[in-house]
Amino acid sequence: MLNHVYLESLIPEDPDSAENPSSLEIEDFPSVVGRAPECDQRITNPLVSRRHCSLVHHDDQIWVRDLGSRNGTHLNGEPVIEERAIHDGDRLDIGYLPYRVHISVPSRLGNLIHAMTGGKVLF
Repeated sequence: MLNHVYLESLIPEDPDSAENPSSLEIEDFPSVVGRAPECDQRITNPLVSRRHCSLVHHDDQIWVRDLGSRNGTHLNGEPVIEERAIHDGDRLDIGYLPYRVHISVPSRLGNLIHAMTGGKVLF
């Protein structure tokens, strides 16, 4: 069972803005974040590249990789040049849009149920 990632926007939301950098919930990996319609997670703000960054799951961790974006991806103030592991409480800047990372780690029971059911929901 994979971790779920919630990126909480640190910018107060403006319901009248089409470029509102809303918070994102990521449950499927790999997941591409960007402005393009084909991205898994869309942020329509012009500070975000069409294909900005990706989040992947391996080695029991979530990793972020910049995809050659114009305004860069930063993790805790440092540019993401190579793939880097993200952790609960980290600050992830996508372009100049700041997010707080929240990672929910599945319980042992959740992992056991997921393995026994082959990932199927029983109810």
